[in-house]
Amino acid sequence: MFALIAPVTQPLTGDPCVDVPGFCDEIEKTVANISSLYQLDAFDWTILIIYFGILAILAIYGVYRVKQVIEFWRYRKFPPRPKGEFAEADLPHITVQLPLFNEMYVVERLVQAVSELDYPRQLLEIQVLDDSTDETMSIACTTVEEYARPHGIQSGRARAWHEIRERRVDCHLRC
Repeated sequence: MFALIAPVTQPLTGDPCVDVPGFCDEIEKTVANISSLYQLDAFDWTILIIYFGILAILAIYGVYRVKQVIEFWRYRKFPPRPKGEFAEADLPHITVQLPLFNEMYVVERLVQAVSELDYPRQLLEIQVLDDSTDETMSIACTTVEEYARPHGIQSGRARAWHEIRERRVDCHLRC
C-alpha cells in the first residue's frame, strides 16, 4: 500500500497524494460508494426507506406526545366543569349489575366502589350476580350483608343492599 519514500530529490508539496506514490489509490477506488467491496442495491434502498419512514412516524408521534404534555401543563389550573346539572326529579331509575365469576380478590373493592356511587339511593338498584365455583360467593355474601346493615351508612343504601340480598338469596347468593 505504501511505497518506500525515495530520497527526497524534489521539494515536498505537503499533499500526501502527490508526495507519496500510491497513497490515494485506495481512497479513489471507494469515492463512489460506501466501500470497495459493497454497493447499495434495490433491497438496501428499500430497507433504508422503510427504516427512516418508521423513524419519521415515531418522531411525529413523539412531537405529538410533547404537545399533549405541554397542553396538560397549560390547562392544569382549569378543572373540567359539567355543562349543566340535572334535577333529582329528572334522573332515571338505574340498575347496576355486578356479574362475578371466581373473582374473590376483587369482589370487596367492587361492592365498595358501587356503594359509593354519587346517585340518589331511591333511584339506584344494585344487583350482585354471582355464579362462582370458589369462595367468591361467601365473600360477596359477607360484603353485601356488611353494607346492608343500617348503622353507619345511609338508609337508602342499606335498603338497596337489603333488596339485593333478598333477591339473590334464592338464586345464587346463599348466605
